[in-house]
Amino acid sequence: MDDYLELLFHGGPLDGRTQRCFGGTAVIGRDPQNDISLPSPGLSRRHGRLAVEDGVWKYQDLNSFNGTLVRRADGTEVWLTGPVRAAIPLREGDRLVLGDSEIEIHIRPADDPANVRSFTMEIVHRVGLRDLEADGDATDDASARMLRVLHRFVKRLGQAASHNEVLQELLRFVLKLNDHAERALLIEVADGQALATMGFDRAGRDLAPDGLEFSRGVVEETLHRQDGLLILDAPENFPSHSLVKLQVRSLMSAPLWDADAVRAIVLVEGGSTANVFRPADLRLMMFFVYHASLVMGQLRLIGELHSAFQSSVKALVRSLDMRDPNTSAHSLKVQTLALQIAKQMRLPPDREEVLRYAAMLHDIGKIAIPDEILLGKGALDERQRETMSRHAQYTREVLDLIDFPRRLRDVPLAASAHHERLDGRGPLGLKGEQIPLEARIIAVADVFEALTATRTYKSSNRTAETLALLRKMAGAALDPAVIAALEKAILF
Repeated sequence: MDDYLELLFHGGPLDGRTQRCFGGTAVIGRDPQNDISLPSPGLSRRHGRLAVEDGVWKYQDLNSFNGTLVRRADGTEVWLTGPVRAAIPLREGDRLVLGDSEIEIHIRPADDPANVRSFTMEIVHRVGLRDLEADGDATDDASARMLRVLHRFVKRLGQAASHNEVLQELLRFVLKLNDHAERALLIEVADGQALATMGFDRAGRDLAPDGLEFSRGVVEETLHRQDGLLILDAPENFPSHSLVKLQVRSLMSAPLWDADAVRAIVLVEGGSTANVFRPADLRLMMFFVYHASLVMGQLRLIGELHSAFQSSVKALVRSLDMRDPNTSAHSLKVQTLALQIAKQMRLPPDREEVLRYAAMLHDIGKIAIPDEILLGKGALDERQRETMSRHAQYTREVLDLIDFPRRLRDVPLAASAHHERLDGRGPLGLKGEQIPLEARIIAVADVFEALTATRTYKSSNRTAETLALLRKMAGAALDPAVIAALEKAILF
């Protein structure tokens, strides 16, 4: 077993606290999802990483904006910043300086008595997720079988990506409440009208909503009472021509809430046999319907948050376009090219999403460039070029202030590294594989769009000439594989 780390925090938001790391990898930064969340304004969202390599604890700065100072126990100091970002071994008593915090490192042996607790226990039974997901056997009691059904229902709801998927799962599962349930219908209610929009039979077959008959009297009664209803011997105690016609002996109905209003009614019909639904069946059905309502509310909220996030990103890009009309819509054109390249390179969907946002935001740092440089008509002199090159760092600084979702947390680095060169002579000093693939794709798309676009201060290069220039830049500045993918994307 590897030694473990004991981290003692001095200063900053975690002053005086102690945390332990037991093997594996631990990411430090502002992101609350990190293994060590340090909400300090001077830190990047994913600032650095602690990891065991070949039995040795090491620290690596993850290309953070401000870097990391390592104060050795012997009094020497190591700055991890610029191109110097390789993982370095940690020693007893070293300190990591991260913003206004210092983390004192203590390396403890795995068999440290402080970490060992002696006790005896007897394991008499085990239940894992595989047990809940298994089909079980004839010896299982009714509670075990129902637990499996509930587990699968909650799991399937958690995997649903839309309201329609939630509703489909809801109807399929309520049919499993009782062996004599024949149909499950969704009756949507709007503007005083009730309309069957979805249905499944006992065999799980999809019922075409056109022409589906149902009891409008039951729907109206459920809307009036706004509770789940259990109706038995329907032809006698609940006069309904449709129930008589359909030969429904027992029926359950439940209101499906959406925010503060009933969105729809769920109907489950029993057959004409002697078996009927029981109050316990109605309670379980209400459980299913209630949890489906909660999930749909969460999906709606997620959709609204996603829409607000996308709108904010577009507003940022639009603000840059309004400031620099010469390059209006440049970022969107780069994004289109980058996504075409990504398809040729078969980029996984999660990385393609990172690329989508990084390409759109890659030039946002130009908002900090003075007007006389950004809006100038002529060629830039050496001092102006040096100032312009800082826009990549400004991009990282701006994007680090955005709380990107976990799946998009690599956007700031991918966007800010688009001017890095494979030979390591870019503004951030990243080299070769240190440069994210998304950034290498944006770099090629950016150069191609800049050379082929017509600006007020230059004419455009034709496609063939531009591709020839890109090939000359391959290897030292640009990724040859990305250039090849661009050629396939635009020529075939």
